[in-house]
Amino acid sequence: MMLTFQKSCIIGIASLFLMVLTLPVMAQGGGNSSPYDPTDFRPLGRFTINANELVYSPDGYHIIGLQEVLQEPAAEDETAEGTSDETDSTDQEPVYVRMLTMWDIRGGKTLWSVQLPDRDWERIEFSPDGTTIMVQTTLPYPNEEEVRLTFYDAATGEIISQTGNIDIINAPIIPGDLPQGLYAESHYTADGEHVVISYYRRTEAPQCGIWEVALANLLWEKDTLCGSVNADGLYMLVPEPHANTYSAYRQLAAYDMLTGELVSVSEDEVAEYSWLDTTHVLIHRPYGDPPIVWDILSNTRAVLELPSPMGMFWPDVLQGQLLYDNGSTMFVWEMRTGKLLREVNITGQPVIQPDRVLFLQTDDNWYELEPEDRNEAFVATDFETAEVVWKARWQHDYLEVSPDGLIAAAFDGVLRTVDIFDLTTGKQLGSIPTLSDYYYLTPEWDWLVQPSYDVFVVWGPPSQVGLFEDVPSIKTVADTELRYEPIAGYSSARTLPAGQYLWAVGRTGNSAWIHVEDARGSRYWVEADTIELLVPIEEIPSDE
Repeated sequence: MMLTFQKSCIIGIASLFLMVLTLPVMAQGGGNSSPYDPTDFRPLGRFTINANELVYSPDGYHIIGLQEVLQEPAAEDETAEGTSDETDSTDQEPVYVRMLTMWDIRGGKTLWSVQLPDRDWERIEFSPDGTTIMVQTTLPYPNEEEVRLTFYDAATGEIISQTGNIDIINAPIIPGDLPQGLYAESHYTADGEHVVISYYRRTEAPQCGIWEVALANLLWEKDTLCGSVNADGLYMLVPEPHANTYSAYRQLAAYDMLTGELVSVSEDEVAEYSWLDTTHVLIHRPYGDPPIVWDILSNTRAVLELPSPMGMFWPDVLQGQLLYDNGSTMFVWEMRTGKLLREVNITGQPVIQPDRVLFLQTDDNWYELEPEDRNEAFVATDFETAEVVWKARWQHDYLEVSPDGLIAAAFDGVLRTVDIFDLTTGKQLGSIPTLSDYYYLTPEWDWLVQPSYDVFVVWGPPSQVGLFEDVPSIKTVADTELRYEPIAGYSSARTLPAGQYLWAVGRTGNSAWIHVEDARGSRYWVEADTIELLVPIEEIPSDE
């Protein structure tokens, strides 16, 4: 599993419903601001996080977690006369308190830690720009219907604002014998200035509230579920039932986020919908009707006559245009009018580079290909000319593209490496060994983090090793046998190739064998002549 920072494409299937498929980040121009080359990365250090819940910041540099810490009772208080208070702290039992803690992956240091109130934790979320953190809590049972949102400064941990208790128990109730449920879910808007929260006791009677983050003010409420908010945070789409007909399908209503006033209502029944930009919405309709592009401000609609109901929409490749891939041909529409501009004999995943758009495609039956055919199974095609730019060997299931679209990373499940590719040539530039298939690259591609249980190993440019305390002290220079005992010929656990990094924890008296620890904490013995010491031998404790 790989943690990435992603955008979405939209897939249309035969019934014209939508699904969201998460795919790698694609740049919208501007290039990669990282000064580092990931092929030069090495393990810089490791650190441990003991927390129940972890949430990653949008820039990937910070991790926030929920910890339970055993707290000793406070020392007994003294009165003004110097006599002890009646409460004796020695009779009090230690208690667990819940802490909200922030770490920086660039060194693994704790930035701040604050104690949470005695409430049940519900969820934690970073604002899209990473400057604030929302914590949703409820009162302990049996008063869990009271929800509270607390907003913290991500840099300091200080509370910015806090709502009062949002009392779900006062949400509208439909009479009947069905049990009353308690539900509340909150999310930041894309601009990070507001939070939308849907809550209800019964799904038939939902409530939607819009809260301002800076002052924790309630802007407005409506008797509906909250919907999708556009990228600039100005409008929200809310599915609403038709006025005169009973249908499983809804109309879409667009509301002003600041005032709650109705902006416009779609004419069509809606099966699924998605924002294309800040004012245009892609609506898939039921019953096989073609999808439409709806402009919420002018309340106009453009019908898209699809050549095939099976395909994928790409809304953010070309500004003002909508791409539709039916598996063999790319159709390009003008978003505003729905006019078909052109057809290109091309398919695959779009990658935006500074001077062109490439479409990357690999054979879905790669594993069934003959070995000689696999060398040209990965194809890059120029979108403008429809010419093949390069062909390359492919043996991966996932591709993550850098912000400038010039390099890519892919996990090799056989060799357990993150392979780096040049997307201008298709050549492999290098590989990064992984602890597992769970890792993430920060959005600017300047750090790679490999979590393994509570241990985090950080890869990055060698110039940044000074940020870490627990740094590797050994590098293998040849194939190295990891043995359970410091005896030649003793059974080995596994073999490490050259270029791997380990931590030294001891050595034999003659220094012929080094006791090492891998990133996960497993310990082995290696012969000294197969490794390079990155620290003086005297710094490694002797076992004799």
